[in-house]
Amino acid sequence: MSTSPFRMLGARGASDTTGLAKLTVSWEVDTLADALTYTPRPPDGVQLLYKDRVYAETETGSWKLDLNYEGLHGDAPRGDDGIEVSLKGSDSQEPIKSNPNWAELNATYGPWEKQEDGVVGFPEFLRQKASSTNVHAGGGNTTTGQIPNELYGVDSWLVAEGMYEVRMTVRIVPNNLLDGVGVAVAVPPYWRLLGIPLPKGRNFLKLMPDVTRKGNAKSISMRFKMSGPRGVNPLVYKEPQFGSSTRAAGLSTGSLTTGGL
Repeated sequence: MSTSPFRMLGARGASDTTGLAKLTVSWEVDTLADALTYTPRPPDGVQLLYKDRVYAETETGSWKLDLNYEGLHGDAPRGDDGIEVSLKGSDSQEPIKSNPNWAELNATYGPWEKQEDGVVGFPEFLRQKASSTNVHAGGGNTTTGQIPNELYGVDSWLVAEGMYEVRMTVRIVPNNLLDGVGVAVAVPPYWRLLGIPLPKGRNFLKLMPDVTRKGNAKSISMRFKMSGPRGVNPLVYKEPQFGSSTRAAGLSTGSLTTGGL
């Protein structure tokens, strides 16, 4: 006689720093129809909501059903306890003329202009002639005394960049979450949790956040793109693309404060 549905032992779960919890409970059911439709409430006292299911036929012809639940169990962690921060480094090739030392580079290796081959850039040889003592050391042309330009053909330079991210889980999405998107800020929220100093001369452009429903809660990821050595141009990125200009980067909901300048 069938005892389906039968709850199997071995429930498993996990919770992260932000308070987001995941739980998987396994059942044995008789038919594929049962595997597709059976959706009991989570175990007593568990506040998570149903997410999805995985099912497979067993050797005996019954079906093993894994039901997945997720969300917040109780209130979200308060203060710094429920905040995850990260800084992911990257780099990009930027035009050489954007280098902070461009004036000195152009004076030393330039001028940057249209060359004899029609290409705009640094000349093949430096303008000053090499002396009899430095021609050999610098690899210059022994006939003409010309010094090869080490920046000939170079039109870009490597710029260190980064993406700063703040992650949290909340019951209610703050109504000012989009405030300040598209605006550069000097100090992104919760930077102090990284334990490293702010990069000198850099600022951060607030990008569009990610919001994902997680059962009875919402997972939020705020992203801030670190600028190059000259910082984000304050005139180009002065006006927010959403919301008020008076609240550039912080957000709050009720008693949960999640950042600010």
